[in-house]
Amino acid sequence: MDEDDSGAAITATLSAFSISSMTGIPRETVRRKLRILVERGLITPGPGSAFSLTLAREEISDFVRRAQPLETPYDWEALQ
Repeated sequence: MDEDDSGAAITATLSAFSISSMTGIPRETVRRKLRILVERGLITPGPGSAFSLTLAREEISDFVRRAQPLETPYDWEALQ
């Protein structure tokens, strides 16, 4: 990341189907959770059936610096 790009934003767009496929969480459960996130203003409906999240590069960089690898496999079932 260049210093002059530090304020730029990055947008990630995924569909409920994509999230379901990547996580193994049933698609309807993903859709319900995505609707809640939209209602709370945390994500926005994207093109078609996709959803988008936009973060400033500095927020992403800070998150990555603080992130610790998981020592045990994540329990996706607990999210349902």
